[in-house]
Amino acid sequence: MDKPIQLTEKYERNGWPSIKRPDLKPPEGWNLSLLTSLERIRSHALAPDGRTIAYIKDSESLSDVYLLPLNGNWPARISTDRPLAAYWDDEIPVWSPDGKWMAFGIHGHIHRAPRAGGLPKKITDFANAASSPRFMPDSHGLIVTVERNDIDQLLLTDIDGCWPRALTTDTTGDHWEARPSPDGKSIVYILRRFDDLNRLDVILLEVETGKSLTLYGKPSTRALSPKWSPSGEWIAFIAQETERDEIYLVRPNGEGLHQLTNMGHDVAQFDWSPDSK
Repeated sequence: MDKPIQLTEKYERNGWPSIKRPDLKPPEGWNLSLLTSLERIRSHALAPDGRTIAYIKDSESLSDVYLLPLNGNWPARISTDRPLAAYWDDEIPVWSPDGKWMAFGIHGHIHRAPRAGGLPKKITDFANAASSPRFMPDSHGLIVTVERNDIDQLLLTDIDGCWPRALTTDTTGDHWEARPSPDGKSIVYILRRFDDLNRLDVILLEVETGKSLTLYGKPSTRALSPKWSPSGEWIAFIAQETERDEIYLVRPNGEGLHQLTNMGHDVAQFDWSPDSK
């Protein structure tokens, strides 16, 4: 702007002093319906073989899942009645490790759909609602989050929704962001403790025995996004222990905890390289 707007008289918006905006009226022909009719392509997920991208397309009334082959073919529509959702409050479609299946939410339930084509199938009829699907390494088991007695718990089921088994039952807090180990014997997840709502712990759970171990947990400190290294030797996560969001590493037995990054900036996202280094 070459010349700043001069405030010549008092102007308020919702009771707050403000500079009167010269662009309060939209340009001719622009309206809310026109703006909301624009399609948004978002929430991409690359298939394990790197040949297909799953994504969500926001239209005027739907947020459906599509598959886009990277060889130049046309995208395929996977869902047809997925309600419109804000991108910041939606979940990215999840691929099975073998690349044959996808899992995503529709109407508050987890659905799975075959990559080869076919209608999505609801697999969480055993709960009032479910979210946050995560495939086990065998591509058959599936971890989902359900609410029981106002607490988010983790269940283990399969791609057909059969024989769900509770992985967590404690009432310490909500259980989020489950991630299975490469061998499928353990999972890590985030525990939001009810006795300290500013605290998020990293917990390791043995799938068969149910034994748990707190890998990281400090008063009024949040840990986020736990991820296994491909080798299974380390778990990386983001912690807000300092003034910045930094990456920390810890071994599955709780040893070797240390801060990895110190960049002077917050770390928002990260991922492991295939060689775990």
